[in-house]
Amino acid sequence: KGVVLIPKSVKEEHILNNLQVLEIELDEQSIRAIDESITPVKIDEDGQPSIYEDDEEWKRIVGSVDDREQGEVQEKDESEDQQRTEVVEPVDMELETIFVGSDDGRMYALDGETGQLKWKFTTEEDLGSSAAFSPDGSVVYFGTEDGHVNALRAIDGQVMWRYNTGGAVTCSPTVDPDGTVYVGTLDNQMYAFTPDGKVKWSRDLGGEIWTHPAVGHDGRLVYVGVMVDTNINAFALDSQTGTPAWSFKAGGKIWSSPVLSQDGKYVYFSCQDSHIYTLLADSGSLVRKFDIGEDHEGMDSSPVISREGTLFVGTNGGSVLAVDIRRGRLRWEKMLEGEIMSSPALDNEGYLYIGGVGQLYKLKQTDGSVVWTVPLGEDVWSSPRLDKHGRVFIGSISGPVFCVDRETGKVVWSYETEGPVIAAPLITADHQ
Repeated sequence: KGVVLIPKSVKEEHILNNLQVLEIELDEQSIRAIDESITPVKIDEDGQPSIYEDDEEWKRIVGSVDDREQGEVQEKDESEDQQRTEVVEPVDMELETIFVGSDDGRMYALDGETGQLKWKFTTEEDLGSSAAFSPDGSVVYFGTEDGHVNALRAIDGQVMWRYNTGGAVTCSPTVDPDGTVYVGTLDNQMYAFTPDGKVKWSRDLGGEIWTHPAVGHDGRLVYVGVMVDTNINAFALDSQTGTPAWSFKAGGKIWSSPVLSQDGKYVYFSCQDSHIYTLLADSGSLVRKFDIGEDHEGMDSSPVISREGTLFVGTNGGSVLAVDIRRGRLRWEKMLEGEIMSSPALDNEGYLYIGGVGQLYKLKQTDGSVVWTVPLGEDVWSSPRLDKHGRVFIGSISGPVFCVDRETGKVVWSYETEGPVIAAPLITADHQ
């Protein structure tokens, strides 16, 4: 009682803003004394704040952003970039089109009903990043392992802008309603781009960022995990500045994407230490740590949550789990085979779809029983995507993109790329 906690910042304007919000008036000497004498804190695995002893590490994370605008979109040779796209037929955005990348270095636009090629865009390296739309669906964003974040016009694949981050981009972008594009890199950087390709902010998070971040329901915070296990590895970043609102240290590396509860109150991280962490979305406080068992060898699959609150996730040990995440109880486990890298997709009829070793599986959400399987060649790391016409789309390490009838499990069409397809397909918005 009588003690006010003021969020630490290395930015003078942040300190002053914090004081204004709290209606506290301090002179410059007092502000300087607060900033110099109060040690920053982090949230530990047990959910309790503790002294952050490595102040240099804190300054690297908190102080890595210049809050001033970071500059214009990078200059590019427009003629060279436009030559990257081969157009067979422009996309009619009212019809169903599938956008999917392949490790042959190409992004493909395919007719959803027939699988026929509309256009393809070529880069120098693998393309395992899943694409995302701008809010109006006119632009497709994705990353490439040559270090670029790419923005293409959806109708014909022409380059709107490209930004070279300097690090491979396997992370899939997340786009918020105002058009800001959030994407991470394998050289530890988290970026926010304006719709026209300017860097809004960037942040060094101290570990590789493999999969897409999540944006809070009110748009204030961006959640992301990183591939380190010796330091903090789960973050909530201010969407406007990139400043960490909170951070958390899970017991293992985080390869998968975070997911929010239906009400936005909780954020869940599935981790390589074989635990699912439930954190308060606004503070990062630990609510529950659900142990799936070391024999499952951790999780790289990103979880999904049903309307009823059941969390579904694949494990590196080859099983699919259904967890009552609010109570921390296992509902069921279905053993498949091999490592499950694919993330589940749920329909509204009570079924779950997920890729495994050479198979696409359809399971019942109630008990995990298998309805059908479809052979897809080699391992399936791609995650399935469902349209509203009863079809499921997925890629295979063997190279094809498949369209499968959800009722019968029969392959409707397949399109052969020249490399493994790890990315999840993106479906035009009116057909999702």
